Amino acid sequence: MIQTTTQPTDWHYIWLCVKSVVEFVYFLAGIGVVIAAWKALEQIRLGSEQLKTTKDIAKSTALREAVKLASDQLKFFASTVIPAQNEAVAKYHAQQCTFLTAAAVQPGAQPAPPFVITNGDFAQVNYNLARITPAIWESVRMEFVVFANALENFAVPFAAGVADDTTGFQETAPIFISVMQTFMPVASGRFRTL
Repeated sequence: MIQTTTQPTDWHYIWLCVKSVVEFVYFLAGIGVVIAAWKALEQIRLGSEQLKTTKDIAKSTALREAVKLASDQLKFFASTVIPAQNEAVAKYHAQQCTFLTAAAVQPGAQPAPPFVITNGDFAQVNYNLARITPAIWESVRMEFVVFANALENFAVPFAAGVADDTTGFQETAPIFISVMQTFMPVASGRFRTL
């Protein structure tokens, strides 16, 4: 019979082997964490670039829409505002009205501007509203109100900053200001019958 001898277990050796394996796995895990962190930073950078690109696209789209709205407003000005102005002026002349005619100024005197705007509001209206009697106003009211509303509908998108000023309003600004100076009594909004 063969006799086997058992050697005593060297727990210290086993512990050193297990410890070496655990340390190796720990070392590999550290490398894995570094790689994962590197990939996460890369994803953050990509996300940031995508966000910037999305903002640029949104800005371009908003500008394109503002230019499109300004173009639409120019068409509106030509197809609605100008005909409404022509109708108002025709009715004004047909009724032989004179309330839009500038008041006489002393020779050599500087005429007052029709209006003064401060902080976007009419601060001063240099016009004698008593020149417009209820009977005179009633004879031209409908055409003037239609024209004033069309003019306001044209200006609102530009004033609100929704339509692109450089595309639309700059093109019509001289005409718009001239019309405002002429039709100041209507624009001042002081008529109860409007």
